[in-house]
Amino acid sequence: MASIFDMLRLVEKSPEIYLTYLEEERGLQLRSLMVLITGYTEAVRAHGIKEPFIDFNGEFARYLRTRFGWSTSGGAIGAIIGESPTADAAWERFWPLLWEYEKSLNLPAD
Repeated sequence: MASIFDMLRLVEKSPEIYLTYLEEERGLQLRSLMVLITGYTEAVRAHGIKEPFIDFNGEFARYLRTRFGWSTSGGAIGAIIGESPTADAAWERFWPLLWEYEKSLNLPAD
């Protein structure tokens, strides 16, 4: 079954296709990524598509709060931005944390 993680793998490989902004605009890419994740989640919910992570934003934020004690009032990406010195650092930090989170879920292989 496809999941949000499959979509995010595509984004990681070609962010400029999915997020429109260039590499030099990492802050804008991160904001677009937040919007993309929210839109994906809402589309899945609205269409009744089976997705194991219907509240991905909330679940990923809880993971970060539990693991690091970060404030996640701005969501997972907001927390990563807040805990990183630059937008570039937040971008580079987001992906390993995302894949670490996915691994922690012990999902069955397709």
